Amino acid sequence: MVNTVGKKLGHLEKLGATIGRAQGQLGTHIGRALLDHRGMAVLATVLAAGAVIIDVLICLHRPWNLHVYRMTLAISAVACLLCSARGDRVSIGLVLHPRKGFGYWGKATAVIGAGLILFLCLVCVFYRVVHMPPRFVLAPESALRILPGWCVYYPLLEELLYRLVLCAPLAALFGPWRAIVISGVVFGALHLLYGNPAPTNLVAGYILAWAYIRSESIFVPIVWHSLGNAAILVFQVVAWYMM
Repeated sequence: MVNTVGKKLGHLEKLGATIGRAQGQLGTHIGRALLDHRGMAVLATVLAAGAVIIDVLICLHRPWNLHVYRMTLAISAVACLLCSARGDRVSIGLVLHPRKGFGYWGKATAVIGAGLILFLCLVCVFYRVVHMPPRFVLAPESALRILPGWCVYYPLLEELLYRLVLCAPLAALFGPWRAIVISGVVFGALHLLYGNPAPTNLVAGYILAWAYIRSESIFVPIVWHSLGNAAILVFQVVAWYMM
């Protein structure tokens, strides 16, 4: 009986030490389930890299059913990651409720949104001062046509693939900050190849990856991505009217 209790206490101590190492190394629960099994973390990273490469190839070839291919790829990659994490949704951020609660992230959204609006206003002022015709104007009917893709499809697809699938195993293997940097670089490179090298796209990957790892929920970067695209669409329409 004493030996049994001792063994259970030993197992609990080992579990506590493992969790402590995970939290100390990552500063987040993202990648926790993969951290305990390094082989699974390596496998998940290889699968994530393969999914990203396939997505880039799909974008370069632009088949007629591009959106179907990309979403199928993202959902399949999420399923593989979930299996690698042994069904632990929390450890990969596949949850709705963010860490620190919705109040904290509501305030963070307001701050980031204000910064984005300020940047867009400065861009508008620049074009007015130098008397250059802006290239980013968009007619209202065009904005309405692309609104569902910009504010629903792309945020969902790209956050699942370039944040959840890519960042979770990278955070387990290399730590959260390296995962953020790699995700930002890959996300920016995708938009360069896709023919959309806007400054916001080159910077957004880092911010969205930080939000994912910090909030421990994919819901936050999806919402931020959607709101950011909506703000840019509104700005382009306003610029169309003004310029």
